[in-house]
Amino acid sequence: MQYLTWRVLAGLNRKIEISFLLVGHTKFAPDWCFGLVKQKFRKTLVGCLDDIVRVVNQSASTNHAQLVGKEDGTTFVDQYDWAGFFQPFFRRGAFDGIKSWRHIVFSSATPGKAMARTHCDAEEQMLSLLAKNHLGWKPCPTDLPSILPPPGLPLERKKYLFDKIREFVPDCHKDTVCPNPLPTLTSSSLATPTPYPLTMPTPSLEATPTTSSLTMPTPSLEATLTPSPEAMLSPEATPTLSPPTPPRKRKRC
Repeated sequence: MQYLTWRVLAGLNRKIEISFLLVGHTKFAPDWCFGLVKQKFRKTLVGCLDDIVRVVNQSASTNHAQLVGKEDGTTFVDQYDWAGFFQPFFRRGAFDGIKSWRHIVFSSATPGKAMARTHCDAEEQMLSLLAKNHLGWKPCPTDLPSILPPPGLPLERKKYLFDKIREFVPDCHKDTVCPNPLPTLTSSSLATPTPYPLTMPTPSLEATPTTSSLTMPTPSLEATLTPSPEAMLSPEATPTLSPPTPPRKRKRC
């Protein structure tokens, strides 16, 4: 309502009339066009915004798609901060109970005001929309509010699309619709990040003192059993070898 008032005050329109449909009687001609889009959509493989445009344009000659942006953040229709722009100029609560108004007219004959009726045969009521200190406000049509850049998807939403939805997207559109939000990480590490190592490091065996370093060295058996040269020359020390005793044979009864 504030935007329609601004258009009349800026001289872009002389009169604007808006009417709301009654509850239970909201079916009108554009619904037929949406129905044709649904029929085409059910029979078409859609994986990106360009596919949506093709579905709408091929659904009927009366349908024409207009994108406001792309997956990479490119915008075709700028969004302006109208709420912040209108805040100092309009009264708060001027349209309280807006659902009860069915017909509203904005006219250059009554600048800054709206003529409203609850139904077509009801008496018109004048609603003052401008703040008291801006009753004579005449905006310039080229003086527009600041443009709001698209904020983009939060990181958690990007992770969800990459981990849960990417497998259902056609291969040619995976990197467009569901790109990896953190290219240095894999999908498994994004799903279950590990803040600390699960296993403790194994201490080095070389740094651990052992009991073998505390014991006396064991003497070599070869040095203990080797006889002296004098003992080897003595006949008494020369060992005599006897033939081996043959095994006894068992007698058969």
